[in-house]
Amino acid sequence: MDVVEGCVDIINRAQFPDADVWIAALQQGVSEAFISIFISQLSMLNCLRLDYEFLKSGYADKMVKHALLSFSSFLQGVLSIFSRLQKVDYGRHNHDSPSYIHKWLFNDLRGYDKNKFIAWLCLPSLQRFDTHYLVLTGVTGLERRQREEDIKLNLCGLQTLFLTRSKIPEQDIFFLLSQTPSLKNLHLGPIYERHDQPALELVSDTVENLSIGVEYYSCCGECEEVEDDKLREEGLESWEPFRGILKRFTNLQNLEIPIYVIFGTVTTAAADFDLVAALPETLRKLCLRNDPCQLQDCEMKTGSYILDCVHAFLTSRNWKSATPFLRNICIRLCPYAIFKISDPDDPESLANSEKQLSDVCEREGIEMEVYKHEYSVPIGDWIPAGGCCYA
Repeated sequence: MDVVEGCVDIINRAQFPDADVWIAALQQGVSEAFISIFISQLSMLNCLRLDYEFLKSGYADKMVKHALLSFSSFLQGVLSIFSRLQKVDYGRHNHDSPSYIHKWLFNDLRGYDKNKFIAWLCLPSLQRFDTHYLVLTGVTGLERRQREEDIKLNLCGLQTLFLTRSKIPEQDIFFLLSQTPSLKNLHLGPIYERHDQPALELVSDTVENLSIGVEYYSCCGECEEVEDDKLREEGLESWEPFRGILKRFTNLQNLEIPIYVIFGTVTTAAADFDLVAALPETLRKLCLRNDPCQLQDCEMKTGSYILDCVHAFLTSRNWKSATPFLRNICIRLCPYAIFKISDPDDPESLANSEKQLSDVCEREGIEMEVYKHEYSVPIGDWIPAGGCCYA
C-alpha cells in the first residue's frame, strides 16, 4: 500500500464527511492534506507547530474537528484524540504580508472555513495556544455555537494564549477569556474596530504577563468607514478604556504595550502624563512600543517624547509607592521612515532624553533597555517559551 492509498484508507475508515475533497487533494499531492493525515495518527503528540500554509488550506482544522467532535471517528479509534497535546503554534511564518481590503479582511484568507477553527479550543490537555492571522469575523459567536452544536471547550488548563493579527469579534474574545480560569500569559493582538466590552477584566486576577499589540487601529484609515471625520473621532475615543483597566490587574508582573493604548492618541506634555495612575502595583517590567502600522490622524509620538514621559514618571514623588516592584523598563522604537513620518526625532534631542533617563534609572536601581528596530517590532517575546516547541 503506497502513501496515498494509506491516507485514503484512514479517511474512509474515519468516515470523513468531505472524503471526496480529501482524496482529491491527496491525488493532487497537496502536502498539507498528507501532513494533516499523518498528524492524525500521532496519539502521543505533545507539541505541534503548523505554519501559515496550514491556516490557509484548512486541512488541519478539518482533521482536528473530525477527530475531536465526530462520534464515529472516536468510536473506531482511527484518529488520535490528542489527549496529550499541550502546546500548539498555528499560522506562524507568513512570508508574504497579508493584504487588506474593506474592513481589514485578509484577501488570501477569504475562502477560509472559519467554522472549523473552534475544534482547536476543544483539545483536552491544551496549556499553550499561539495563533496568527486568524480571521473569525462574521461567524456565529463562540458562546452560541458551543451551545447549539454541543461543543465543549477545554480551556480550564490553558496558561498561555497568543493571538496576533487576528480579526475576532470582541464578544468572542470576551467569551474566550471567560473560559480560561488558569490563564497567566496573554498576548492579545487582534484587529479591532471598537472596544465595547471590558474583556480583559475577566483575566485580571490571573494574568501575570500581558502583551497588547493592536496591529491595525480603528483610526488608521485602512477602512472606508473611518474616512468620515466623525467616525474617525469615535475610533480614537474607543481606546480610552485601556488606560484604567491595568490598575485592576492584581498579579500583573510584565506588561508590553503600544504607547497609543496607554498614552492615548493625542499628545500631552510629557510631564503632565500620569503613568502612576495607569500602572498596577505588582508590575516588575514595563515595555513601551511605538509600532502602530499605517497610522493616520494620530500625532506620532517621537522617541524623545516616550523617554521624557518615563523620565517624568521616575522623577515623580510617588512612583515607588505606586509600583514598588518595578525593576526593568524597556522602550522599543521603530524608525519613522517605516511610517513615512516627515518630522522624525532630532538625533541630539533623542540622545539627550536617553541619557537623562539612563541617569535616573541608574540612580533608582532600574534596568533600562532601549531598542531601535529597523523592522516591525517583535511582540510578546517575553512570554515564557515553555518547551522545545517554541525554541
